[in-house]
Amino acid sequence: IGDTADLHVLGATTVEPPFGLFDWYLKPHLYSPDFPERDDAWADRIAARADFPLYFIDDETAVRVRDGKVDVVSEGRWQLHP
Repeated sequence: IGDTADLHVLGATTVEPPFGLFDWYLKPHLYSPDFPERDDAWADRIAARADFPLYFIDDETAVRVRDGKVDVVSEGRWQLHP
């Protein structure tokens, strides 16, 4: 959604949660030195374009789905934009 490549990978042309499996979307590499543009302002711009929850996670974070419940496992920083 913030990157045109995301839509192409998903085979989509509009912003929607991926694959119909989840009602949320994941954007990795928040605050990564390899992706310096992925900061709070970047997350805010993307979140403003979506009407579903977005998890923004750094490279020390994972999102775990068990029995239909989502939790975040992290030793780093992450954000959830509802």
